[in-house]
Amino acid sequence: MSDSSSINSENKSVEEFQNIGTLKSTVIEHENKLSKENLSVSAPKAILFALRTLEETGCAHNDHQQHHDSDNR
Repeated sequence: MSDSSSINSENKSVEEFQNIGTLKSTVIEHENKLSKENLSVSAPKAILFALRTLEETGCAHNDHQQHHDSDNR
């Protein structure tokens, strides 16, 4: 039974990464709004940086650690 729930949560993560473009544009919108209001944008910038890094390296979820493991060999 626990195997089934872990598969479901993994599928959800894959789905979230497939929507990375939508998520990134949402973060950019919030960042622009905060900038106009002269509020701190450190959190949105951190999120945006993380998204860009994931997108550029092609690392997502379980592939991320495997990618780094192969770098260390």
